[in-house]
Amino acid sequence: MNTPKKMVLAIAAAAAAFLLYVVWPQPKLAEREVKPIVSSKQNDSASLKSAAETPKLNAIQKNLTAFRDTPTLRLARLYQNTTDKRKFFDLARQHPEDGGTYLAGIVVLECMMYSGPTNSNAREMQKWIDEVPSTDENKTEHIAAIKKIFEPCLGFDTAPVSVKEIRLKPRVGPETDPVIKVQLSLDEKYAPNGDLAGVSAVLGEAVNSGNPYAIDMALKLIGEATQNYNKFSNFVNGVELSPLDAKAFMEATKLVACQFGVDCSQNSMGLLLTCAQGPCNLDAYQLSQLLTSPEQYASTVRFHNLIVDALQNGNFDIIRLEKRTWKK
Repeated sequence: MNTPKKMVLAIAAAAAAFLLYVVWPQPKLAEREVKPIVSSKQNDSASLKSAAETPKLNAIQKNLTAFRDTPTLRLARLYQNTTDKRKFFDLARQHPEDGGTYLAGIVVLECMMYSGPTNSNAREMQKWIDEVPSTDENKTEHIAAIKKIFEPCLGFDTAPVSVKEIRLKPRVGPETDPVIKVQLSLDEKYAPNGDLAGVSAVLGEAVNSGNPYAIDMALKLIGEATQNYNKFSNFVNGVELSPLDAKAFMEATKLVACQFGVDCSQNSMGLLLTCAQGPCNLDAYQLSQLLTSPEQYASTVRFHNLIVDALQNGNFDIIRLEKRTWKK
């Protein structure tokens, strides 16, 4: 079944462009009590070659007191646990200061792809279910995953939202949303005349915002920049990444935000889409381990633990980028 793969690619490709223009009004959700983590450089005694245990979901998050029960984290958890994304959409777009612009946009991408005059989430859900082979030994699990993907979106069938209506909503500056702010700031840093020395500061702003998806956005964009080896030199804990390390580092940047509140469980959208046609009952770490060699995953774990520990302690310079210079 290729439909889930198409949905994943479409969500990833459309997200950045869509979120730049979907912005919303901003009444307060609650008084915020996020304590900023003060940046302070740690000594560099930690080594990329040090032994590290396999990370477990939420093992470190419980120690991050700055992220407990804040409005932005509560909104993120509502998104992760809601059974009615149409209702959540209406709530989220009222709170851009807590990441609602970003989350409302994600919900639109997840739920409006099949909501229209000629299709619906209910119809598409049944289509996916019908495509599961009757001989599939994991049929029950695949169907359960498909239902978890589509059932929270059924409200968009009965109360549709048009793209035109979205664009006519009152606009506020995109910098109001911490996730969009991080995206725009890093785009500026990576521009031809941008200041790469400021990338670490943007990562610090993401952490201090208390928004797990702002941290996720910062790390993913930093990881993606690593792919452009000819243009950027990337340093982790003072050590320049080699081409062999780059893949493990990029994989680690996808996982670090799991420790700060991003849902990386088997019930997250990405893992549900995986389960709809492939292996089930995996969290993000287990899927990463499944898709890489033991050596590669061990390197991913080392980078992951170094970065999580550094961010937890305010060492945002753990990651540095420089323009690569080639000797003539």
